[in-house]
Amino acid sequence: MGPGRVPEQPALTTPVPPRRRWRRWVWGLGVLGALVGMVYLLHPLLLPAAANWLDVSEPPQASDDVLVLGGEPNVRPFVAAALYDAGLAKRVLIPKVKRTGAAEGSTFPSEQEVIRRVLLKRGVPDEAIVPLPDEVDSTADEAASLGRYLDDNPERTVTVVTTCYHTRRVRWIFRKQLGPRAERLRFVGGPTDGYDTSNWWRSEDGCCRYANEYLKLAFYLVQY
Repeated sequence: MGPGRVPEQPALTTPVPPRRRWRRWVWGLGVLGALVGMVYLLHPLLLPAAANWLDVSEPPQASDDVLVLGGEPNVRPFVAAALYDAGLAKRVLIPKVKRTGAAEGSTFPSEQEVIRRVLLKRGVPDEAIVPLPDEVDSTADEAASLGRYLDDNPERTVTVVTTCYHTRRVRWIFRKQLGPRAERLRFVGGPTDGYDTSNWWRSEDGCCRYANEYLKLAFYLVQY
């Protein structure tokens, strides 16, 4: 310190009186309680709306092909078979889903084979089932695989079959991946099993699937 300089004094802080601090806590807890109460009172409106927002299914229309996305073989192949049976498609495309974890190297049939068997059981003839050759491990992979199919079949239209809560993310990914080729696509969502948009939060499976779908949608929006 040079001559003539006034020694620096530490900054003075005024302590918050205990009563004021207590009031802040009460105010914060009151706001939090009000928000929780509002969500509880409005959940019959908010939660169905959250589920409906994910569903952008289109009414079934005639197309050349139906693509069954991997996952939920208890729903999606049955929807595809119903579309074929109604004369709304001429062929059914099925992806080659990569085996992972315990399924890898097992003797159980692949998901592609499971879908094929369901389709056959539901009356789709074997010659109308077209296995796609590309191994896929995600919805983005399935979009890329369909893109290569459309490159080889530029005049064909395709109905993409998934589950209702999956349709918004699927539509976004396919449009992102395929660009103008996505104009030849339609997106149809099958029903959920045991719950729907009006009560999904009362089912453990429903909570897991809808919450997981929002997380995946956020991931894809950031990643792609």
